[in-house]
Amino acid sequence: LSLRIQLLYMEKKQSLIYLVLVPLITFSLGLTVGLYTYPEKAISAPQGTSITSSGHILLDDERANAPEDIANFATFWEVWNRVQQSHPDGGNLTKQDLLYGATKGLAESLKDPYTYFLTPEESSEFLNVDLNGELEGIGAELQEGTSGELIVTNPLPNSPAETAGVLPGDIIIKVNKEDIIGQNIFEVVKKIRGAKGTTVELEVIRAETEQPLSFSITRADIKVPSVTFELREEGKIGYINIHKFAASTGSELKKTVQEILLNPPQAIVLDLRNNSGGFLTAAVDVLSHFIKEGEVLSVASTSTAEPDVYNVDGNAKLANVPMVVLINKQSASASEIVAGALKELNRATLIGTPSFGKGSVQELQDLPDGSSLRITIAKWFTPLGFNVSTETNGEPGIHPDVVVERTLDDLKEKRDPQYQKAVETLLQ
Repeated sequence: LSLRIQLLYMEKKQSLIYLVLVPLITFSLGLTVGLYTYPEKAISAPQGTSITSSGHILLDDERANAPEDIANFATFWEVWNRVQQSHPDGGNLTKQDLLYGATKGLAESLKDPYTYFLTPEESSEFLNVDLNGELEGIGAELQEGTSGELIVTNPLPNSPAETAGVLPGDIIIKVNKEDIIGQNIFEVVKKIRGAKGTTVELEVIRAETEQPLSFSITRADIKVPSVTFELREEGKIGYINIHKFAASTGSELKKTVQEILLNPPQAIVLDLRNNSGGFLTAAVDVLSHFIKEGEVLSVASTSTAEPDVYNVDGNAKLANVPMVVLINKQSASASEIVAGALKELNRATLIGTPSFGKGSVQELQDLPDGSSLRITIAKWFTPLGFNVSTETNGEPGIHPDVVVERTLDDLKEKRDPQYQKAVETLLQ
């Protein structure tokens, strides 16, 4: 990343300008600047300093003819100093804390709930825990809604969250009596997770209840595979539940397919309910087990002239087994890629309720200090060119072939009319 700095001060002021403005420009480009060794007063930028979108520094004598697209950093540096000098906790913050906080705000200014900056600690947690299936705490997966709300997508089977009564679709509003509305999902996750045996209190709102509900949950160590399988209905139905699309999902499903082939069922139910997604490539790997050949996905970004097209690998072992896919409102992203392709290619019948409607692609871009930027880079489209963010009949998402609701009472009583409809459809 290159920047050509044009300094137009008189010669006797050049050394001061280099001292002050080089850190400023480095910061504005999002580069890591490390710990400053300059005195505290040297951190403030000169009054009136501005920068154009191309990175050109404007001084007072240039501002009269300056383009409209300029940013005046004087306010930023004033806040930088006042936070440290005036706030009672300002002295507890390091320069790195302030830098990360400012960078988070830069990402959040896009007003895209799927784009955010992650500190090194959060980056490690996202890769090693959230995408690789290692969970600890209460055993509930969260998803950030389109308005920034934090939704419980899946209280894992036999987890502390499920035992306490947390249900899919619950919206978390408080953790340990602290209001978390508007906080980054990783900040909330860190508050919820903790040492095994300790307790966390959640307050949630639920669509069917008038008042918020409170749950006191004892944390535990939890390890959940991304794929589970069992034979049901006297061996007639092979029930595959994909909990998330992790890095290991493809290899886990391959082992499941080998098990299925040893004792083939009459039909398969693929359960993608409450699956908030994961790796795009994992979705293609899953589809490769059920579709013989052809395109299953295209991705269009601003960086490429033509969409990237994804095809299955041609080694499908279950391409001819009758199949139903279960989806609901918490099925998002990679789940929708799989459900959409199987529906449009007439490979499976979809049963349930419309899915979430997340038709964008995010990339985790590593930064030099171990932090990262999770940023939206593209939109994805089904084989017939549909983007699930588009509303159909007033609602986004993949719409099932057969609409079957699963009510709050059904969940409480552990009834599953969606699965029962799948069995009826496959064995009729």
